[in-house]
Amino acid sequence: MSELASQLCTQCGLCCDGTLFEDVELDDEREFHLCENLGLSIDDSQDEFLLSQPCKALKESQCTVYLHRPQCCRTFYCHLFNQVQQSKITLQKALEDIHALKSAKKSLLELLSQNDFESPHLPLRSRIQEALGNEAQLSKQVNEEVEVLYEALNAKAKRMFKVSIY
Repeated sequence: MSELASQLCTQCGLCCDGTLFEDVELDDEREFHLCENLGLSIDDSQDEFLLSQPCKALKESQCTVYLHRPQCCRTFYCHLFNQVQQSKITLQKALEDIHALKSAKKSLLELLSQNDFESPHLPLRSRIQEALGNEAQLSKQVNEEVEVLYEALNAKAKRMFKVSIY
């Protein structure tokens, strides 16, 4: 792992925890079997093999199968990583941005949890859709709060990672 990756990626993990992506496409059947043997959640119901997010190998922003991770994980570098690597922003600024995004996500998840919507096995987008799609359980005020927090979180993700979490 590069020095930058060890400083930035291990503090982040948003690409693996279901925040930025719902799944990741695996290269082939060999990777499917590798991930399956590692105990990771795989969706093979389509014409492609998908590694479900949040990834079961992620523990506190660190990959527990790092040496055996699939090719898509080996070659992925997010926009924020690239910005730091190209000296367009400082590592400190990137870490501050990650902390702010994680804090916003935490606030959103706490609100969902307070309203009986806990689904840690689902990607963030699915959790939000589940909550907002069940208006009978959420008051109008809570529904609006969830939408506002989610929009703010999405805006941060778009700015930092060039990825929409909608």
